[in-house]
Amino acid sequence: MLRHPILYIPSQQGLLFNVRVFWVWASNALLHSVLLFWLPMLLASHHVLWPNARDGGYLVMGNFVYTVSRTNVIVISSIHVL
Repeated sequence: MLRHPILYIPSQQGLLFNVRVFWVWASNALLHSVLLFWLPMLLASHHVLWPNARDGGYLVMGNFVYTVSRTNVIVISSIHVL
């Protein structure tokens, strides 16, 4: 820190992280949480019936939630990379 004090000026002045940035991140996280919960719940509300007359059950729901969560992480990280 004593060697390159210019690097710490933006964070000391609150340019990179402040109250507004915090609330934007918090609302973004809340929106994604709501979508990641309700999207699988609404799409799986109609029971999946396989040709062998068994329903999807909790294992299909778990795989679906995992797939949606994983897709969300990949899309968000690809947006930040661009």
